[in-house]
Order: sequence, then C-alpha cells, then structure tokens
Amino acid sequence: MELKGLDLIKACREHPERFLPMAEVKEEIPGEINYDDGYREYNIGWNAGLLEGNRPYLAMCWAAEQITYLSLYVSAQGIEDITGEELDRMFVENGYYRYRNEEHCFPQLSACIDSQGNRFHLMTIAVGIGDDPALIDGAPVLAYSKLNEYIRETNKDFSSEEMCGVDSPGAGE
Repeated sequence: MELKGLDLIKACREHPERFLPMAEVKEEIPGEINYDDGYREYNIGWNAGLLEGNRPYLAMCWAAEQITYLSLYVSAQGIEDITGEELDRMFVENGYYRYRNEEHCFPQLSACIDSQGNRFHLMTIAVGIGDDPALIDGAPVLAYSKLNEYIRETNKDFSSEEMCGVDSPGAGE
C-alpha cells in the first residue's frame, strides 16, 4: 500500500526512524487570509507523499495575486546541493504532476529549517494564472478538514514559526 496524505503523516509521526524528516504541519484555515499590509492569499489544499523511498514531501496549494502556486517541502538530507530544476524533475518523474507545456516557469527553490533543526528545500511552482488553463496536470490536493481534525485530536499543532520559519508558503514574498 502506497502511503500518502494523512496516512503518511501519521506513519512519519509514529515511526520517524523509517523516514527522512517531514516538514511540520499546522492547522490551516481554508480560504482567504488578509495581512496587515493588504497582501491576500488563499489556502486551497494540501497533500503528502513519498518522493522516493523514505523521502516524504508536504505539498501546499495556495493562491495570491491571481496566481495559484504549489509549494513542496522536502528534506534536504542527502540532496543538499540539488537545484530547483532537478527537484522539479524528480516530482515529474515520480508522477506527482506533469507540465502541459514544455515552456513553463522554472521553480523557485529556497531553504528552511524547522524547529528540530531539520533542513528542507521549499520548492514553489506556478500552477495557474488567472482564468487561463492550468499549467500542470496531476498534483492532487486534499481539503484541510481531516488534517485539521487530526492535528486537534493529537494536539500536534506547530506554531507558524516552527513550520520552516514561514507563516505560509507565500507570506512576505
């Protein structure tokens, strides 16, 4: 059975010795978030899966300024020097998504560290612009309701600062 979504998050928490570190998850409020500076973003959905072997990823789909993004958190352990294009290729080869057009925007890659000192790559790609057709196929996302319920039940919520030092994938960009 392929572990993904909430089942993978549970497995990573119950058996951390079997996996590379996974980005910490926190309760998310679906819908619009307004920041004091007028910036607005929309939380759309999330997912989790295994990129390869024991390397989990956390995917967060969100939108801001008429652009929909997919942000993917992946442990940097063993792939510290990977480029955004190489990591993007790994996701495509793994079948999580594929580009509809060969001429697409290249991913933005940044680094982050969680509250436990684990280093992660944070790769963000544009998946939709305005009312134009989607730029990718695949990349299924899940509603936040079951994840939020699990976080509340297990009391395993992490503060926004603990999730790789960012409030949400697009905050402050």
